[in-house]
Amino acid sequence: IKHNIPGVSVALSKDEEIVYTAAYGYADKETKERVTSDHMFRLASMSKQHTAIGIMKLVEQGHLKLTDTVFGKEGVLYNAYGDNMGSDWKAITIEQLLSHTSGILTEGFFGAGSAFSGKNLDERIATLLSKGEVKWAPGAVYEYNNSNFAILGKVIEVVSGKKFMKFLKDEIYTPNGITGIDAGSNDGPIKGEVRHYSQNSVNPYDNNVEAGVAAGGVVASAPALMKLMALLDYGTKVPDIFKKET
Repeated sequence: IKHNIPGVSVALSKDEEIVYTAAYGYADKETKERVTSDHMFRLASMSKQHTAIGIMKLVEQGHLKLTDTVFGKEGVLYNAYGDNMGSDWKAITIEQLLSHTSGILTEGFFGAGSAFSGKNLDERIATLLSKGEVKWAPGAVYEYNNSNFAILGKVIEVVSGKKFMKFLKDEIYTPNGITGIDAGSNDGPIKGEVRHYSQNSVNPYDNNVEAGVAAGGVVASAPALMKLMALLDYGTKVPDIFKKET
């Protein structure tokens, strides 16, 4: 009531098994559709964990190294963006994007300025490279920025040859029997997703989650997240998808 939340979904896990699920309230207040445990919710910045999983899958497959640079002639994204950017951009590594130590200052995705309005992922990254500021030498300072993970989403697409969510479904979710995780839409709820409401009269669909899916555009059900957690927790019942070293 305090935060005017229309509905919630809960899933509890014990010993890598889901032992309780429940859902309360409305998935859509106007139609009076009730929330179920199958409904997906926007994960916002918890999307970044899924992006990190995708990157580490490519690392374990041998397609990528954490020390790989991202931009410039030696970078993973050279064919996409060329070599016309500052030297600091050319020094940024995959690991620095993952750890928010890239030095990138400019927010190019959520709450970004007019220079990024109406632009897709490629256009936003190109704008970052031409107008975005690298404030600190890569690796020197921690500074949380959505741009880091949106760029990692592009890395996944270039290295895998697949769209971001298709890669995650093909390599992570589907082979492990996980449904109920998808990419959100700028147009409103996708099939199976709750309708989102603002607490402060701001349009909850103003953010471009399609351009920034890897930073904040993933939607998921609570049980799906618990199933994914079991694949990553070093538990003994459910085999993990990564080696311990990874």
